[in-house]
Amino acid sequence: MSKLIPLFENYNANGSQRKFLACASACLAIFIIAVRRIDQILNPQLWAEDGVIFLQEQLSLGFSAIFTPYAGYLHLLPRLNAFIMDKFIDIQYVPAGYVVGQCHQDKAFLKRSLNIQNGFASILSCPIKWR
Repeated sequence: MSKLIPLFENYNANGSQRKFLACASACLAIFIIAVRRIDQILNPQLWAEDGVIFLQEQLSLGFSAIFTPYAGYLHLLPRLNAFIMDKFIDIQYVPAGYVVGQCHQDKAFLKRSLNIQNGFASILSCPIKWR
């Protein structure tokens, strides 16, 4: 790895420096994701299967919709998002709720992929160790 990235050849970060770099990298990634599709944040709307399939089946089937396959796959995260929107969010705010839910999913992915143990993502603490 050090031959591929000579800048980090002799770089030994302590724990707080690693946390800072991980948090800064995650914040930069979230910023890039947000800037890339700013229209989805400023004008949220249901997209593709979110409204037509997942939300509609959640409204008609209830909790069992979480385990209903679509196109041969279990779409657990989008269906959990639809379940939360159905139970806790007023229907006019559902598109914005989907945006917030997706941001939380992105943050959880970044936390695991960057191996952030503490810092801004510590609110997503999970007892499962992914090693």
